[in-house]
Amino acid sequence: MIKIFSSMGWALFFMLIFAISIAVATFIEQNINTTAAWLYVYGSHWLEIIMVLLIVVLIINLFKFKLFRLAKLPSLAFHFSFILIAFGALITRYFGFEGSLHLRINETNDSIFLEKYYLKICDLAGNCKKDMVNEYDNSSFFIKMQLDKGKVHFKIKKYAKSLESVFIPNAENIDAKDTFSFSISNGINVAPLELFENESVDIDGVLFKFDKSQNCSYVPDNSVCFGFEDGGAFVRSSLELSLLNSTTIAPNIKTRLKTGELYRAGGLTFVPKQALQKAVKSWRQTQANGERDGFLLEIKAPNNTQNVWIVADDETEIFIDDYKFKLRAFKQSFKLPFSVRLDEFSIQRYAGSNSPSSYFSKVGIAQNDKADLSATISPNSPLDYDGYRLFQTSYDKDELGSLLSVSFDPGRRLTYAGYTLLCLGLLLNLFNKSSRFQSLLRNGLNN
Repeated sequence: MIKIFSSMGWALFFMLIFAISIAVATFIEQNINTTAAWLYVYGSHWLEIIMVLLIVVLIINLFKFKLFRLAKLPSLAFHFSFILIAFGALITRYFGFEGSLHLRINETNDSIFLEKYYLKICDLAGNCKKDMVNEYDNSSFFIKMQLDKGKVHFKIKKYAKSLESVFIPNAENIDAKDTFSFSISNGINVAPLELFENESVDIDGVLFKFDKSQNCSYVPDNSVCFGFEDGGAFVRSSLELSLLNSTTIAPNIKTRLKTGELYRAGGLTFVPKQALQKAVKSWRQTQANGERDGFLLEIKAPNNTQNVWIVADDETEIFIDDYKFKLRAFKQSFKLPFSVRLDEFSIQRYAGSNSPSSYFSKVGIAQNDKADLSATISPNSPLDYDGYRLFQTSYDKDELGSLLSVSFDPGRRLTYAGYTLLCLGLLLNLFNKSSRFQSLLRNGLNN
């Protein structure tokens, strides 16, 4: 076995496979995302095997060719550089991670949410199981629970990065409620709004209210009131309402609400999406930017099968074959050894346009045994601190919050040392008298 792995042919073979693998991972990372690169390449078992075999072959060759000599220094540097690179990659594989850190202005946080979702399933007896959800391989998730009347199987059928809420009429459901749903814009940002019975929400000084108890008999200043009457939805506003077709509705006039129409009230525009009585909330996948991530889960019981959307960070109760389960999809959190405070967030825009050219987060870093640090993070200027790297990835629609990506790569320095040693080995090889380069150079001079 040692004879087989001591040949330079095997060493070159594993180096080639390793280099191709990293190139493929880089391509996936640039064209899909980092999570996909980790799932298919960086975090795969086959790459681990290649790296271990590469390290073993190179170490064997160090002794076989007696490279621990000054005359062999270029070859020693070249071989040892790949050992360092492979070791660094393995350390990153087992101990590295990446997560997201969301901050509002003047908010301080020291915890990140890791990128991978987990789905936890519990029965009434408190027996729980959880497994990681792979957004690129639905078959990797499978949970089986043994109950008194048989087995219940849980399987992911679809991973959705973009779900939007939708209400479905269901008068028989005891949890059904009257509800309104809207899309509201202040000219800069667009946000969804849901109003249930007797709820009210203030948006930029305009109060949106679903007044079921008094049916909008009194409408305060700067408010838009909604309700149901004679089987249909209506709107009554203390502000003048205007529609896209230039129709205007005078203040305090009750009029039929038209779903899908664009209304203007003060400095806001809103589109009623749904107005339903006795409805329950559900979810559906959308091609646009949705509100939440989620998974379409198939549940198979002895006498029944259900497909249900599980929305990230929500707890969902499922009833099937007289069984009750509680399900929750979540990202695991990790506490950082330091805290991050968002002092200021700003956006630079292209001249004559609202499109951002870049955006910046001014942050303060605090750690017990170190002096506080102030820094500015932008998409092209990450912050390295205490072995962690903070990237600017996105921001809140109201431009009062920032989303940072935080990565911890403990093998990075070892990998960089390997690349430095590789360059040094190649450089020294140019001046090595016994190298192929020097041999060709001598022959050229002699001729």
